[in-house]
Amino acid sequence: MPVEEITVTLDDVSCLLHLPLKGHLLDHSSISKADGIDLMVNLLGSESDDALLEVTKTKCAHAKTTYVKRPFRHHIKCFAHFTVLGDEETYEIH
Repeated sequence: MPVEEITVTLDDVSCLLHLPLKGHLLDHSSISKADGIDLMVNLLGSESDDALLEVTKTKCAHAKTTYVKRPFRHHIKCFAHFTVLGDEETYEIH
């Protein structure tokens, strides 16, 4: 059966490797959809409409791994292109 996406948690690793866990598994605070969209636009370089669609599909201020891969691939390709040209300064501006 094909699986689009899985999440391996710290608890999963602990069970598989028989390692003890200390502390909280999650200690982050919740954010609103608007804050999630702002983070996706500012940190990932997403378009506002794309980020809005993603948080609407996930019903929270979350993005699927498949969504996050797209901007990362784009940034990696751009960086590789400008690095080959020897122009990392232009990449920073881009």
